[in-house]
Amino acid sequence: MPDRGITHIDAVFGKIIANKRESLVPKLDQVQLAEKLGINQPALSRIERGESSVNITMLRKLANAFGTSAALLMNELEEAIKTVEEKNVSVLPKKEAEKKNDGLAMALGAAALIYLLTSK
Repeated sequence: MPDRGITHIDAVFGKIIANKRESLVPKLDQVQLAEKLGINQPALSRIERGESSVNITMLRKLANAFGTSAALLMNELEEAIKTVEEKNVSVLPKKEAEKKNDGLAMALGAAALIYLLTSK
């Protein structure tokens, strides 16, 4: 049994995006944010679930939608990675995480990620 959970960077960033979307005032649903970004709701859903990576263009669109900068979003990502890693969860690039995935380790990582990034 592994001693560390595993998650990947896209999952961490996706959770940040979902949290920011839900904390906006007024709160935006996925359809509304997707429209602002110029993408469809399923594409945004894949980003929030960590199934799709975000390119530089989308990073800038997300920052604009949240009224922040791409640099500040990246700082949030770095802080979230530190928080997750402090709880004994490895944060790896997606392909590397998938190679090391033994099911349980990925589940532990996902559960820790969700808890850490949603509890304030």
